[in-house]
Amino acid sequence: LICNAGMDYVSPGAPTRTADGFDMIFQVNYLSHFALVEHLLPVLQSSKGRVIHVSSIASFIPCMWGNLSDDCVDLDKLHDAARDHIFSGNNSFGAQASNYAVTKYLQVFHSAELAQRAPDIGAYSLHPGIVDTKLLDSLGKEVVKAFCRGRKHCPISPAEGAATSAYLAAAPASELAAANGQYFTLCAPNVSARTAMVAARGEAETLSYQSELFDLSRRWTSSGEPLLAFSV
Repeated sequence: LICNAGMDYVSPGAPTRTADGFDMIFQVNYLSHFALVEHLLPVLQSSKGRVIHVSSIASFIPCMWGNLSDDCVDLDKLHDAARDHIFSGNNSFGAQASNYAVTKYLQVFHSAELAQRAPDIGAYSLHPGIVDTKLLDSLGKEVVKAFCRGRKHCPISPAEGAATSAYLAAAPASELAAANGQYFTLCAPNVSARTAMVAARGEAETLSYQSELFDLSRRWTSSGEPLLAFSV
């Protein structure tokens, strides 16, 4: 299951909130994937399937992307980004401020926690690269130039951008077993937003954060009741 639905801004005149009160980008990019994985988990478990979150390098700067406070992804503050905050203007990169990077950050932790709770499936997140798609058009040339700085071949083609997703979907299970829950770039495990949290807060606090985030996401997507029952 490759979770790749995504938007980085809401078009002028389009709804910015969902019917159940969430920021549109937050729901499309993160909550919809979370709910889909929950519903399909029995099938994924019985087939020993994989969940692959297409995250982004923007996951390293979740709060900066939305012009939010530095603690915006703390669990007691996340409600503001998910429901209450009204985004406007551009961020320091010149892109439209939004929840895009927050959602990409959360996908990294969802993959890590899913690997803890359902170890019989594979769960991974990845950065596809700076890919030449319509998503780049909304960022502007200066933003793209900043992200491509130091890279000889950038942006890359859509086919090249799909390489890591395809690898994680098709590689032998034995090849990926030791990297379950990790974040990949260029078809290999790499440092991530989770790595940064471990360095700052330690592994125990990071595990607690991702577990509480998972439970909060369940409440947001299922009226407080888990959609599925599986051992923790």
